[in-house]
Amino acid sequence: MEPSIDENALTAALTLVPGLVSRNKHFDLFRRHGMRRARSRARLLRNVLSHLGGNFGEVIQVSAEPVDVEMVRVIMHIRGLGLRRMAILSGFEWRVLRVLSARAGLPFFEADPSDEPWLEGVVATLAPITMEDRATPTRA
Repeated sequence: MEPSIDENALTAALTLVPGLVSRNKHFDLFRRHGMRRARSRARLLRNVLSHLGGNFGEVIQVSAEPVDVEMVRVIMHIRGLGLRRMAILSGFEWRVLRVLSARAGLPFFEADPSDEPWLEGVVATLAPITMEDRATPTRA
């Protein structure tokens, strides 16, 4: 039986390392709704970071505005494509985005100094699963 997993921690970890959890070793986990949602949220965050990094053209304007108490709307304008990309993020996702964009040296959002250790602590909660993957030998 798979242990219970924090969906937010899984989202953060899969944003950092998309293939972190082996599907073959954790098949039941991949069937859970929370895992599907975490993978989807991580994909969204990686895509927003990719846009901010200029992989789809020069970012000419970025704004972040609160939608409500728990949600933030991030809007990016990409030159050349005439693209206006919008993503609505939870407070947790917004904090992860700020940390990872600061790590990447992107000038759009300022991360709080306490955010980096916070993210490492969130991801560390998944250590039992990721350590299990590393400890299990693979067949040659």
